[in-house]
Amino acid sequence: MQKQILYYLWLGLSLNTMFFYPLISSLSDNPIYLHWNHTNSVEYILVSCIISIIAAIIIFISYRINFSYIRCFLILMLSAIPLSSFFLYLLWKLEVSQLLKNTFQIYFGDYLYIYGFLLLIIFIITFLIIKYPLKIIKFTIGVILVISPLSVFAFITIISISIKDPTIEIRNDLLSPYSGSIDNNIIVFVFDELDYKYLFSDGVVKSVYKNIKAFSEISDNYHEAYAPGGNTLESMPGFLIGKKISKVDDTKGLQLFEILEDGHKKQIRFSDGNIFLLAKHNGYMTIMYGWLFPYCMLMHDYLDACHSFSIYNFASVNTHPSLINPIFTNILLTPHRIPVGFIKFWIYPYFQHETVSQTYKLAIDTLSIDHPKFMILHFSIPHLPFVYNENKYSPPANPWLQNDENYENQLKYVDYLFGNFINHLQNNNKFENSDIILTSDHSYRIKTKEGSTRRIPIIRKKINSKVRDDIYKSVGSEEVLKITLESN
Repeated sequence: MQKQILYYLWLGLSLNTMFFYPLISSLSDNPIYLHWNHTNSVEYILVSCIISIIAAIIIFISYRINFSYIRCFLILMLSAIPLSSFFLYLLWKLEVSQLLKNTFQIYFGDYLYIYGFLLLIIFIITFLIIKYPLKIIKFTIGVILVISPLSVFAFITIISISIKDPTIEIRNDLLSPYSGSIDNNIIVFVFDELDYKYLFSDGVVKSVYKNIKAFSEISDNYHEAYAPGGNTLESMPGFLIGKKISKVDDTKGLQLFEILEDGHKKQIRFSDGNIFLLAKHNGYMTIMYGWLFPYCMLMHDYLDACHSFSIYNFASVNTHPSLINPIFTNILLTPHRIPVGFIKFWIYPYFQHETVSQTYKLAIDTLSIDHPKFMILHFSIPHLPFVYNENKYSPPANPWLQNDENYENQLKYVDYLFGNFINHLQNNNKFENSDIILTSDHSYRIKTKEGSTRRIPIIRKKINSKVRDDIYKSVGSEEVLKITLESN
């Protein structure tokens, strides 16, 4: 009996590991995007114990049911989600899922791809349960046992990642009262994937974006501005250390490496040319709030306040310890291209909205500190998933559908959010003496020709500026940032 219990528990643990395969694989391959800490590991271990025990009990009960059809149904229903989670993520990693998607869409269209595929699987499983219930049970258990050594890999991964515990928040409550001569703020808005061509028309901000347009009319407008890289992975590190980066390797744990022209890799050291180091030297309180990278860990020594939001870890927005966090994180990592992955449609939009809202709130709260501030805000919009419609949270049917309508609706929310922040500055008499930059890390890539994704908008309002200026000289965003800091 003892061996049977251990056998059922091993099967339960294996099903749990297969379900969490997207999370385990990501922690192993790209931990830098998860911002995984000790609390997350404890949450994962607790929820894994619960899931494994429940799965073991269901398997134990099913083997005591005489009706083979019911037994087969129970085991298949129990295994369906873990097996789907494992194989769909594996196919995505092997880049097979995109091929399957394209094939189905070519021959059957989007609707049949999403729903027809699921119906086909349900039909086949139902047929097999009726025709060969005992063989299906044996085959399913066999597959689980073959994959079960993955549990050892999962254990090793969780233990090894738990040792690192990256910093995701910095609060310098010991900042001494300011007594220097600087009386201004520098605030930099980086809206992810904000595209120049969608924002401007004939050199003027489109009237539909009324808040940015009004800001533009008293600012310097750079019409030939370029990001340090063609995507966020290269652009943001380059922006912060003041250099162009062509290619980055993000698979080396919690560090980033620049891939040089000769193929060699060089660690990106944020101490080299770090813009926050210069800001601190000039007397500013340094602040970074943003998504994707663990900014607080990468630049810990140069920041007075920081909060970094993961692109996948649900605990980034649900900060209280919760058993839901690892489950939702795993779902966020599930490929949305596959029909089963469409469960993300209910979770990721909320996650995106909370990331934006909490970033904004942190920035507003920080403005009340009586100290000159150098603050960079990296917002996750208008980058997909698309969850906004003008001034409200209103996800479309498919938040990952990249078209002009979804992008422009999200861009309208960028305008709304930016306008609210400017109003707050004005209402608190902090607008005139603030040097404000609105920019991006890259263009709307799916709508941009390859090699042109670095072109971005830059709009800079200098202190007490009242007039508009248009600048057509080619310039890098990292150059404008450094010039701004040096001129204050």
